[in-house]
Amino acid sequence: MKEVTLYIPCYNAEAFIRKCLDSVMAQTYPIRELLIIDDGCTDKTLEIVKEYPQAKVIQHPGNLGLGAGRNTALKSAKTEFIANLDADCVAEPDWLEKLISEMTEETLAGVGGKLLESYQEALPDYWRSIHMKQHWGESILRNPDWIWGHSALFRVSALRKAGGYNEQYRTNYEDLDISRRLRETGFDLAYQPEAVVKHLRRDTSLSVLRTRWRWTALGVHGPITLVEILKNQGRNLGRVLKYAAQDLVHGRLSLLGLDFALGFYSVYADFRSLLCR
Repeated sequence: MKEVTLYIPCYNAEAFIRKCLDSVMAQTYPIRELLIIDDGCTDKTLEIVKEYPQAKVIQHPGNLGLGAGRNTALKSAKTEFIANLDADCVAEPDWLEKLISEMTEETLAGVGGKLLESYQEALPDYWRSIHMKQHWGESILRNPDWIWGHSALFRVSALRKAGGYNEQYRTNYEDLDISRRLRETGFDLAYQPEAVVKHLRRDTSLSVLRTRWRWTALGVHGPITLVEILKNQGRNLGRVLKYAAQDLVHGRLSLLGLDFALGFYSVYADFRSLLCR
């Protein structure tokens, strides 16, 4: 049987961590070691984690970000396979079993799962479920564009060979980056839609727009300049028009306000990045 280390990166996750850990405890596939990466929590996350003696807490000296948290888990893993689950997700009982069942070839470095939104009643959550999907559909895929960071299983040796995670990615994009570098190193990736996790996040209009803007990764690959902002605004305009067209075609008229608000927010956030750097 393949031994697996599972880790959960945490930063002020008290609203979700109990449900997340309960879902880990209910997995049908055994977990060799469970790691909680405390990335500078200041809330009651660790008090809740103490209720789970199986969990080993590794603390950062402060909030170092998601890339650093993933590297901490990678350095600590004692098994050949390492699984990750975001703190605001709950995994279906057979989630890990479905992922590990795909790991049959040495060239396969990682398998990603499928995230479904638990809440869609509020308009921002509904908009997120439509325009910020974190899955590749209903079919098993070989070498998708990337493996989503919310839930996945990797070979530790492959991650180390690819150089681990880039710690400049503090909140997102580390999943796209490591997927790209694994492919460049000669490994394959896979997507298993039957490995399902449920997202517990709830958004406001402002928070969902802020998160969607962060996905554009402005400034990640170089300095934030006026030229880069103008290029990014062109991409954002195309995205806004695409979303609005889709929502008109499918009769989702209630989402049009947020579609166009994304354009205005992106202008504000991009130029604020330039002024505040």
